[in-house]
Amino acid sequence: GFQVDGLLYRAAKDGNGVEVARCYDRKVSEIVIPEKIAYNKYTYEVTRIADCPFSGCKELKSITIPNSITSIQDGLYEGAFDGCSSLTSIIVQNGNPKYDSRNNCNAIIETRSNTLIAGCPTTIIPNSITSIGYYAFKDCSGLTSITIPNSVKSIGKGAFYGCKGLTSITIPNSVENIGDSAFNGCESLSSITIPNSVTSIGESTFYNCKGLTSITIPNSVENIENNAFRGCKSLTAITIPDSVTSIGDEAFRECESLKSITISESVKSIGKSAFEGCKSLITITIPNSVKSIGFYAFSACESLTSIVVAEGNKVYDNRENCNAIIETDTNTLICGCQNTTIPNSVKRIGDYAFESCKLLITIVIPN
Repeated sequence: GFQVDGLLYRAAKDGNGVEVARCYDRKVSEIVIPEKIAYNKYTYEVTRIADCPFSGCKELKSITIPNSITSIQDGLYEGAFDGCSSLTSIIVQNGNPKYDSRNNCNAIIETRSNTLIAGCPTTIIPNSITSIGYYAFKDCSGLTSITIPNSVKSIGKGAFYGCKGLTSITIPNSVENIGDSAFNGCESLSSITIPNSVTSIGESTFYNCKGLTSITIPNSVENIENNAFRGCKSLTAITIPDSVTSIGDEAFRECESLKSITISESVKSIGKSAFEGCKSLITITIPNSVKSIGFYAFSACESLTSIVVAEGNKVYDNRENCNAIIETDTNTLICGCQNTTIPNSVKRIGDYAFESCKLLITIVIPN
């Protein structure tokens, strides 16, 4: 490779021309990538942008992509502008055969698929966009709000990952898919409404959204995947609609302010550590539809005083109003709380049944 004006160039991996591999000048404020670059008596066409070459350029304010660029490494989808907190202008020159920044939107759009693949705090998503690509706004700390138009059908994996300043966003009814970790780490997001066009809340979608106090889950959602709401420390209550059949592993883990949750009778499985560390949770009711409860499901729920299993459940019960979950066939107590009274019919106390039950003062284990 070779350096010119603070940019490292090397032979493009596709064999055509050279690619921008790295920016050495972390204090640069403006980058205009040339269509051709001269070095050592040779002139090379710049055809490609490699993996995350501008990451960490905190003072970068504007970047211009030339017409010669016809390939952008997948790594760009994973945060090419990570740490570029001052970036406000993204321009793709008119005439580029593969990418554009239509309507002066301050973003890079893959023209053929109408996918927005990289944005910044000043991005305005055009009405023609159908998808927001992987990690398009990753770690865009200056982004406080954004409007997603009705043309958008999918929000890609990690699209708004780490957007700590994002306080509000509206997801239109056109959106059918929200990718894993789409809003992971959006600490300032206080509320969000998921449209009834969405059928699944993906893995880690709202992980560590610490400021999220309320969320509406529509009846269209069938699955709440692993870690979906983990670490949402301000979430106080949630209702799981009748359409949901499974709650994934650690789905609500460490939701420390969660005081109440309503689980619908459509839910068949509650994953491992699903509510572990929900310190404020007072009562839980297991509907008769539940056939599987994972280990540590209610571990470290320090305030839990009431555990109810609905009548008619064929797998679990809480006989004699014992404030515990008992596996019926094996007579195994799998989850207890500070008010548990172990029935005489129980033969075994399961693994971690009372783990981190700090308010448990005394308990009688029957013969």
